[in-house]
Amino acid sequence: MLSFLLDERVSPGVAVIVRRSRPEIPVCALLDWHEGIWIGESDEEILRAASAQALTLVTYDQRTIPPAPPTLGGIKGKPWWNSIRGRAHNRSTGLA
Repeated sequence: MLSFLLDERVSPGVAVIVRRSRPEIPVCALLDWHEGIWIGESDEEILRAASAQALTLVTYDQRTIPPAPPTLGGIKGKPWWNSIRGRAHNRSTGLA
């Protein structure tokens, strides 16, 4: 199962809602991860640290996420994120 790290632009409240409604899903806000020491660091540094702990970064920052370096399993020149277009609303959690 994937474990998720929410970047600083995703409200920590999202992690609270996910943990409350789906406790089997490991999720942590960047603000709470390692006592918030990664706040303000570059996306690339956060991605490296998250990868080292097998975490999947959840972010809105498609413009600033660099291509994956080969050391993290990337293919040269290919982005390592997927974008979700549109919005779906989950009635049970209120998440969009």
